[in-house]
Amino acid sequence: MILLLTGLGVIALGALWFLQGSELVHIQPVLCAADCEPVVGHQPVWQLAGVVAILTGALASLAALRKLRR
Repeated sequence: MILLLTGLGVIALGALWFLQGSELVHIQPVLCAADCEPVVGHQPVWQLAGVVAILTGALASLAALRKLRR
């Protein structure tokens, strides 16, 4: 169950990163330990990070669902 919730959280975070990298969502940094700046403009690196996170979260969620069905 924890793996499923973690996977869903990673999917949500990845979706946020992808949308920010696509310049569809604009939010200010929430937690900042140094000179943080918001993600602005088209950022392919954040889009790629979002896709990787979404796929990783989906795989983790699917593995958790398969385990729960047994």
